[in-house]
Amino acid sequence: MNINERERRSRLVSVEASASNDGATVDPFATKEVYNDSDLLSQFMIKYFSKVTSKQLGDLPYDGTYEGYVELSREIMKGRNTEQVQELVAGILDSILPPQSPERFKQWFPLNQRNAEINAWINFGGGQELWDELSAKLNIRAFQSANTGVQMGGWFRNEINSLDDFKGLKIRMPGLGGEVMRRLGAAAVSMPGGEIFPSMKSGAIDASEWVGPWNDMAFGFHQVAKYYYCPGFQEPGAMLATGINLDVWASLTAAQQEVLRTACEAENNATLSEYNYKNAAALETLVKKHNVEVRSF
Repeated sequence: MNINERERRSRLVSVEASASNDGATVDPFATKEVYNDSDLLSQFMIKYFSKVTSKQLGDLPYDGTYEGYVELSREIMKGRNTEQVQELVAGILDSILPPQSPERFKQWFPLNQRNAEINAWINFGGGQELWDELSAKLNIRAFQSANTGVQMGGWFRNEINSLDDFKGLKIRMPGLGGEVMRRLGAAAVSMPGGEIFPSMKSGAIDASEWVGPWNDMAFGFHQVAKYYYCPGFQEPGAMLATGINLDVWASLTAAQQEVLRTACEAENNATLSEYNYKNAAALETLVKKHNVEVRSF
């Protein structure tokens, strides 16, 4: 299945299970979900679970497809998404996200780290231990398992010549990057990846960041914007993680745990290598074939 076929899937549709008035826990698996993740996420998921056979996952079935990944994940994560845990997640996020606790946020997620530094910190600098402490509160054991490397700063319909050009700029940039843009006077918004192209084409937004040349070219952003800015200060080393229900993790043998840990590490390295290579090739195509003008902030 190629990226265009995936993008034609319906967006995530959720029919919420109703909770009783006495505060009973909602069954998260009474919810029907249709997934429409990007090509990056779906390919990563397929590759990762293809490395881990069903035998090594305690005979849980996996057929090697993206849909199979979704069902397997639901099985592994059963019992986690209760209302009580969701409240705990919100409380933890409130405690680590700025502006409430910027120092703690920086401790958990150093903002100046690129992929190699992230790997070093997680594996040898105490990062995994801090991560384990945080994720244990959510009943999860997590491992880094993909990295896109340094991302691009985004696509702009007009060239940025001074800080004044950010004033009034409508840009799709979530998170801390969006906060930077807002402080420069821009109107930063969040929207799903599938809405970026039509929003840029219609003029609803003036600029947008996404990932990097490989993914961005597949989405066709060069057709609606001429200027491509770098580097992606907002995502200098975007790392993805695999989370495993802590009860399931504890039930595995040491050998099974090592299989999962090793598969995560292997896919983390493979994904970064693939992005480094394909981003370079895609950037050359964008510049030479599509006349995209690359600029630096």
